[in-house]
Amino acid sequence: MSRSIFWKITAPIVLLVLLSMAASLVVGIWWAAALATFLIVAAVGLISRMITRPVRQMTAAALRIASGEFGEQVRIQTHDQLGQLGRAFNEMSANLKRTMATLSGEKAKLVTVLDNITSGIVMTDDQGNVVLANGAAGRLYGFREAEATGRSLIEVVHDHEIESLRRECLTAGRTQSTQVESAGGRFLRAIAVPLTAGRPVGALIILQDLTELRSLQIMRREFVGNVSHELRTPLAAIRAIVETLQNGAIDDKPVAVDFLSKVETEVDGMTQMVNELIELSRVETGKATLDLRTGDLNQVVREVVGRLSPQAERAGVALSVDLSHESPFVAMDRDRIHQVVANIVHNAIKFTPPGGKVTVYSRPEADSVTVSVADTGLGISKQDLPHIFERFFKADRSRSSGGSGLGLAIAKHIVKAHHGSIWVQSEEGKGSTFSFRLPLEDRRETGSNKDLTKP
Repeated sequence: MSRSIFWKITAPIVLLVLLSMAASLVVGIWWAAALATFLIVAAVGLISRMITRPVRQMTAAALRIASGEFGEQVRIQTHDQLGQLGRAFNEMSANLKRTMATLSGEKAKLVTVLDNITSGIVMTDDQGNVVLANGAAGRLYGFREAEATGRSLIEVVHDHEIESLRRECLTAGRTQSTQVESAGGRFLRAIAVPLTAGRPVGALIILQDLTELRSLQIMRREFVGNVSHELRTPLAAIRAIVETLQNGAIDDKPVAVDFLSKVETEVDGMTQMVNELIELSRVETGKATLDLRTGDLNQVVREVVGRLSPQAERAGVALSVDLSHESPFVAMDRDRIHQVVANIVHNAIKFTPPGGKVTVYSRPEADSVTVSVADTGLGISKQDLPHIFERFFKADRSRSSGGSGLGLAIAKHIVKAHHGSIWVQSEEGKGSTFSFRLPLEDRRETGSNKDLTKP
């Protein structure tokens, strides 16, 4: 067989074998490529998961912090840049927790101060809406703190003077103040302070209750006026007598003796008033003390009635007692309770017309005893009753009857120092009944000293 024929026969076979081998090689390459692609994708996914896990942890922790769970920490497993980011995140979270704890403590202190401060505090925004208000402001203007937030200032306090003050404060850009009277009758000093942050952002309104201070000022003025009035009359009388004596009356002995007797009477009256002022001052300032001893209150009443009976007879007034059969023993400063009973009985005799009656009662109760002095005298008007125990107060009908007007004020303080109470019931034209109550004590005789104004 010739070579040409051999190649013609074997060439196709060789070609087929080569093509078969090439096809197998391509398939292998494709499988290898597919396997390599799978491995690469798996590796990329694993690496990506490892890289993003700390980021996901920090994202979740950040969301928890945003919801109020301060102090959240993430686990750090690497020392690369993500590890540094994690450590920075943990430090930031810890600092935030400490800062929020400090702010919470400061807020608690502020709330405590606002709740306990006596001045009213109201904070508004630039539109006049209430941002914050404390309990004192609520009590002054009759609103609840929770209901005030978010509402306009004028809607909360119903006071146009306060609203005008707020507007003036923001317009002028400086502190403004005024004095107002609340709907509840309280006398207030209102101070508006502008709150700025480059521009007016609101106002802080401070409400100071000056009612008691104003009352003290009025009382001081009335006190000076009353003392001046009480001293002016006797001093004028003494001056007139002295001038009369200087003009020759001193040579007429009977007239001179009569004038000097009148001077003595006026001096005694002023001396009594000064002594009562000193006594009242000592009682009110706590400089007086009680010499407490257990004793029979009925006996004190009998002594007073016995001493004042001649005065009642001269006035044509029937003075009697209606005391309890069982002696009421109380812890008392005998001289001061004697003074209380004497002041009340003396007033009853003085303001009861001839033919009238004054009766002194004592009525023990479960743990106290009440002493009452009832008269059939002039009585006290309704408008005068609330003031009857005030210093220098005198009902209109008694202006010409003399006296300093301090006796009942002293009696009130003495009774209160004995842990008792004192009151009056009266109807104009039908007489009055003054009563005071003291706590009962064991019958045994005891003694002690006690500050007059301390429990």
